[in-house]
Amino acid sequence: MGRGAGTVRVDPPEPGMPGLARHPEPARRLAAASESQRRTLTDAVARYHMDLAIAGLQDPQVVSNVGVRQLLAQTVTSTVVLALLAPFALVGAVWNALP
Repeated sequence: MGRGAGTVRVDPPEPGMPGLARHPEPARRLAAASESQRRTLTDAVARYHMDLAIAGLQDPQVVSNVGVRQLLAQTVTSTVVLALLAPFALVGAVWNALP
């Protein structure tokens, strides 16, 4: 390796953190990236982790595992509930608007 070459760690840096060994293509692309590209990426990751820490969150709390079918079902359910409750909300708004 030359002086400017970087190394990519492929084992998990700490327990529970994913390593790059299971993701060979991104690991290769990261290893082939220039120093400025790697610095840009590490800065973005650091900002992301800082934002999570400020919000008191962890990665699993912001990553959604909801599939398209479940998301569609939730959207349909919410729409039906909204349609059923809208007349009551309208009556309440009119009732409170009257003197």
